[in-house]
Amino acid sequence: MKQTDSLKRLEMPNENKNNEYVNYENKLKPMLDFETEELKSLYLRHELSLLKMAEKEAWDYLVRFGAWNFEPGESFPCGKVLTGEWYIGTISLEDDEQIYGSIEMRFTAYYQSPTARMPVDDYLGMDFFFYYDPETDTFIFDCFNTSSI
Repeated sequence: MKQTDSLKRLEMPNENKNNEYVNYENKLKPMLDFETEELKSLYLRHELSLLKMAEKEAWDYLVRFGAWNFEPGESFPCGKVLTGEWYIGTISLEDDEQIYGSIEMRFTAYYQSPTARMPVDDYLGMDFFFYYDPETDTFIFDCFNTSSI
């Protein structure tokens, strides 16, 4: 992908009735981890704004990191191999004196032959952490944890 492109969230087609681990190959809907039904309801009320915030913060992170300044194999993550598509692996929300949670963002990349991977497969995991401010009824970005997936 080029730095001038934008990110696109994929909606995975397969139901995840058993709340199983999600990856690009099984194309399951997100694994959900809500401590209570009230927290699930709170998340659902704010889902669109949280996803928009997560995508913006992820893009800003990749740009600040300089992901497009490297060739594949020189640094991780490398923006030049990203497809620009991402999907949700896990969503969690809990209340331990403060409501906080995370959305696991899973980014895909192109893989060249020969490889054991699919031509497009998982590449970068970005756990988007946030907390809830009850006074303003908003969620606030906290930080990312990144990983190779």
